[in-house]
Amino acid sequence: MTTTSAKKKDILDVGMDKYDLRTGCLASTGANPCVIFLVLFMNNEEIFIEHRFSMPDNVNKDNMKKCLSYVASHIDDLVQAKTNISLIVLIVFI
Repeated sequence: MTTTSAKKKDILDVGMDKYDLRTGCLASTGANPCVIFLVLFMNNEEIFIEHRFSMPDNVNKDNMKKCLSYVASHIDDLVQAKTNISLIVLIVFI
């Protein structure tokens, strides 16, 4: 029989039309149909997820700028220290 000293980590579920930033693990369930913005930071520890019900009704340059500026402001609200982003992933479930 083996034993482990590793502690079980609870993974926070980011609900619909919510966003959060965590170090380590972060998840979002019930992703259909919806849009998920996933942002990873250069420190390789922090993860940001924004789980949205939909994209703007009329997807054009101006509406996408507005949508992305909201996401950027949410990141800015949560990130304590200025850190560089290493990866942004947009996942769309139809």
